[in-house]
Amino acid sequence: MNGKRKGKRNTEPNPSGFRFPVDPNELPQINYTRASDCKVVYCEGGITSVTPSGLVGVALYSEYIDQAEGAVLDVDEENRIVERVEGGPPSIIREVQVELLMRPDSASKLQLWLDKCVRFIEENSK
Repeated sequence: MNGKRKGKRNTEPNPSGFRFPVDPNELPQINYTRASDCKVVYCEGGITSVTPSGLVGVALYSEYIDQAEGAVLDVDEENRIVERVEGGPPSIIREVQVELLMRPDSASKLQLWLDKCVRFIEENSK
């Protein structure tokens, strides 16, 4: 995997309409490469959606707690503007790191693969 891409990046779901042949003896070789702008992100959850065109969307996020602070301007006894910082209640920030859009069949296959990975970890961490 040298990360060098030949051809245009596919940003649309199956724009060519190509489907793999049914005969397993005719399947093409699949090579994986890493895009030059690929990044690894840690995520703690996801928000799912369905687009009007029927794609499944998953926005993956990381979380952190943010102590809210705000500035309040007051006027003191001498008519001077004084800034006072007040802390509010902490809030959880969910920062979307990446959003995925895929066909329903691809989402279903990803779900099965993730379930298989989770079962493997559960079975081997006892």
